Amino acid sequence: MIRSVLIAVVVGCGFFAAAPAQASVDPYKDRPTVTVKIDDLDLANVRDQEITVRRVERAARRICIDGATRRERRACTAETVAYTLNLAPSHVRHAFAAANDRRESFVLTQK
Repeated sequence: MIRSVLIAVVVGCGFFAAAPAQASVDPYKDRPTVTVKIDDLDLANVRDQEITVRRVERAARRICIDGATRRERRACTAETVAYTLNLAPSHVRHAFAAANDRRESFVLTQK
């Protein structure tokens, strides 16, 4: 079982324009990465799921700190989190989604 999640930055969409011959090359290999430790968490536990979300988002914000504007940093962070979740094991994705759904429901009830 993988006990950490690797966050890789996704900056811009230039990698989609790569030539087909370069398609097998990893477009993220030279991008910054941050390892998020989750070995101390029980992803079945609601509180630990929320901690996972905070850790992943914090790591993504750290990677995207060089964005010129707040909007660019937020977009980079959201894209980085989405990219990371696509690579993460399914149990991590489910825990993240469960916590994120609870957070969004809470925000909606606050308005």
